[in-house]
Amino acid sequence: MNVFIKKLKNQESGYSGDKPDQRGKYILIPAKSWGEFPHLSETQLNHTKIIKLYTKEQQSIALNIVYHNAKFFPTLGLSRDHNEIRVYRNKSIDDALSLDRNVIIVMIRLSNNEYYIDSIQENDDDYQDFDELLKECIKNGKLGIEKLKTTERFFDLSNIKKSDKEVENIGEIISSTSKYVKSGSAARKQQDHHPDDPSGVFSTLIKSQNEFASFIREIYGNKCAIRGTSLIDGHHAGLEAAHIKAAQHGGPLLPSNGVLMSSDLHKCFDQGFFSFNDDNEIIISPKVPINSELYQFEGLKIEPNNLICAPFYEYNKHHRNEHEIPNN
Repeated sequence: MNVFIKKLKNQESGYSGDKPDQRGKYILIPAKSWGEFPHLSETQLNHTKIIKLYTKEQQSIALNIVYHNAKFFPTLGLSRDHNEIRVYRNKSIDDALSLDRNVIIVMIRLSNNEYYIDSIQENDDDYQDFDELLKECIKNGKLGIEKLKTTERFFDLSNIKKSDKEVENIGEIISSTSKYVKSGSAARKQQDHHPDDPSGVFSTLIKSQNEFASFIREIYGNKCAIRGTSLIDGHHAGLEAAHIKAAQHGGPLLPSNGVLMSSDLHKCFDQGFFSFNDDNEIIISPKVPINSELYQFEGLKIEPNNLICAPFYEYNKHHRNEHEIPNN
């Protein structure tokens, strides 16, 4: 068995400066450690797979591992030539292991796509021991499991219950959302997404406008993301899936490029009376009179039920620029 050790950095834990929860959270896998994870293809844009993680509390949590490989698709004209692998975190894994910046994670490979995972907090007595092991892992890409004997921590791999019953993850969201996706579709098709967009992992699932709208309704619980209400409880009547970056400008059919809004707010958004800043907070256009009802929503933060689906800052930037709204 091999061991992968990583110390989480600011950006990986969603920080912008010292402000938390500003970005999707992930684990960046150094190139030397790629061999310790499932093979991802260079010939498929943003190829993704699911890995299963087991915790010492016998939780079974699945996460998406994504190869951001835009470097190998120069003809697409993407803005960045990425060549990196990320494991995208979710609330289940962050809560189970108290993950945050400077926390050290230890992953012990059990099979091709299964791992035991634990975390070492900064105030743990053995944090310095693992900080030293981290240096060796950075150098070699992996460690033999015998190296863990130099620490005082015991990793019990004998009682892992490999079960799907406790999985709560992105894969589960895909599964639960698929029941809302109906056959048949509008004319609009999936377009290329920004290489940094964490919700790009959904690009193979959402292939039409109808599927996009169904997904948006699901992640906002059939409630307006701004008013927090629906006219009919549990139903999307009167609600519309608003695109942040329009299709004619290359906007993709992804949850990060959509927000569920009441039809009147949707019209205001499309006409540029309000937008979102990089923190996904509502900003009102200077052209809106100060006594307008729209100002009651100023500063409200858009929050879907999974952070990876939150409006992506590059799409927000496009919308602001299109309507000449300053980033307050």
